[in-house]
Amino acid sequence: MMGQRTTTLAIILGGALMLLMPTLASAANLSGQEGDVRRKVMYMNNVSGGCASIFKRYIAASGHSAFAATTIHYWVGPGHVCGISINAGSQKSAEQRAMASCQAALKKYKGAGEQKIVGPCYVHISK
Repeated sequence: MMGQRTTTLAIILGGALMLLMPTLASAANLSGQEGDVRRKVMYMNNVSGGCASIFKRYIAASGHSAFAATTIHYWVGPGHVCGISINAGSQKSAEQRAMASCQAALKKYKGAGEQKIVGPCYVHISK
C-alpha cells in the first residue's frame, strides 16, 4: 500500500514539474543576452563611456530591458544619443521607457537634433 502511494505521488509530482517547465524557463535570467535585435548595435569592446557603457549595462541586465538610440550619420559626425530601461515589468514596458529616455536625451542635447547630426530614436534591442 505504501509503495503504491509513493509511486502515485511521484507520478503527480513529475507531471506537475513538466507543466511548470515552460514557466521556469521563461523566468530565466536574461543577463548576457541581447534579446530581440531590430537594429544591430556594434561597439568595440575597448570603448567606454556614453552609449557604449549604457549598452553594456543593458547586456548585463537580468530582467526585461531595452536599448534605444538615434541613427548615426557618420558623414556629419560620429555622435548619437541613446536611452535605456533596465529590469522593467515587461519587454513592452522596457521598450516604452527606453524610448522616453532616448527622447529626453535628444531634448537635452537638442543641438544635435536641430543640426540633423542624429536621427530619431529607435528601439534597437530589447529582451
